[in-house]
Amino acid sequence: MSIFIEKYQWLYIAGCCFILFLLWLPGFQYPIVSDTARYALLGESVWHGNGYSLFGVPYAKHLPFHAIDAYPLVWMFGTNAGMKLASLLGGFWVLVGTYLIIKDRFSLNIALATVLALTFHHGFVWMTVVGSADLLFAALFLFGLWAYNKSEKDSSMYLLAGVFWGFACLTRYNGVPLLGLYLLYGLFARSFHRKLSTFWIGFIVACGLFGLWLVRNILVFGNPLHTEYSGELSSKSPDLLAQFISNIFYYVNPLQNILPILFIFSLYGIWKFGKKQILIICSIITILLVTSIWWVQAMRFAFPAYPLILAFAIAGLFDVFKKYKFIIPPLFILIVISHAGALCMYNFGSCNAFVDKTTNLVPKNLGLTSEGFYAYKKARDYINANAEEGAYVLVDEAKLNTWAEDVYRSDLILTLDKSVTPLYFMAELLDFGDEVVFITDVYPKTLVIFRRKVE
Repeated sequence: MSIFIEKYQWLYIAGCCFILFLLWLPGFQYPIVSDTARYALLGESVWHGNGYSLFGVPYAKHLPFHAIDAYPLVWMFGTNAGMKLASLLGGFWVLVGTYLIIKDRFSLNIALATVLALTFHHGFVWMTVVGSADLLFAALFLFGLWAYNKSEKDSSMYLLAGVFWGFACLTRYNGVPLLGLYLLYGLFARSFHRKLSTFWIGFIVACGLFGLWLVRNILVFGNPLHTEYSGELSSKSPDLLAQFISNIFYYVNPLQNILPILFIFSLYGIWKFGKKQILIICSIITILLVTSIWWVQAMRFAFPAYPLILAFAIAGLFDVFKKYKFIIPPLFILIVISHAGALCMYNFGSCNAFVDKTTNLVPKNLGLTSEGFYAYKKARDYINANAEEGAYVLVDEAKLNTWAEDVYRSDLILTLDKSVTPLYFMAELLDFGDEVVFITDVYPKTLVIFRRKVE
């Protein structure tokens, strides 16, 4: 049996990628969000030789690698489809990276089970839909960890680890602490590698790749550490200790990570196998360092650690199953039901709306991304079906430059100007004097506002 599984392991991984594609497909109907639109515009600017700028202004917030990496798909398939395909491909690479590192550190069976659990993880599936940098970052982190793990026996792999983690640092600032992990773990846990040239070259490569961003900032802004994020952190989270405590409570909540049953078994797995997996434990801590003090709380910021936490959960489950086989059926059923419920509520707006309309088991508006996207689609469909020819639709600047392709009817004019008429726009609150022509029947209640042309 094990020989059969090993022979077809890559067919299994391909099957999980196909399942992820099917789960991704319903979200293709939603337009990309503002941050994703900015990535598309930034990538276009770089590829067309205009530097890393947005509307002609040098940009200093999001790191550049996702924008640069995704733009060829944008060029081939258009902005919405291209960015969504980029994050789907990132999801595929996350599955592959998870398989590689978990197979090497745990076992083949644990790796395959972890990949399957990850394929149906509600947060993971949703991130493949929105086109953000999180899955590319997670994939680079996992591949770098796999290469770093391999380097214990094959020191040439340090070079590959440096490349992956260097590009991770160019994708999200959460990757910068990986430079410390690379150096400190190598110096203290692998002291016999201190004199290896490949160890130091790999570290220099990683630092050098991130250093490209610092050099760019010096040339453009005169300060290597210039970033718009620093102002956000100081204003939104002035007390880092209080923010850290708040974040601990948020991310320890199983509904914000890998769901209650698996989270319990992940704690058991860490307790049982943690001493043998020091590199994995250190990697989890490192990849969560920036997230632990960041003022925005969202599952996607902690996601890169979830494949590793899931591996501990699967290892814990397998250990318990060896001793108590009778609990396998009920636990399996509970895990399937909880994952299916989370997928429904978190990823599929129509499913979420069905639950709202037919049960009173959960609040009508959970604040989940699928709810907002589905309500927006309902409002957008109304405008496309009812707006007069040549009417204006109010959007923000990033969407003005990326939504013209296929989000609204081709004759409708996207605008930033609130004074033009006839004008349609969407809101969740009503200003005095506005005319509401449509209210969604799903939550969050979204209004379509209409301002008539003055005769």
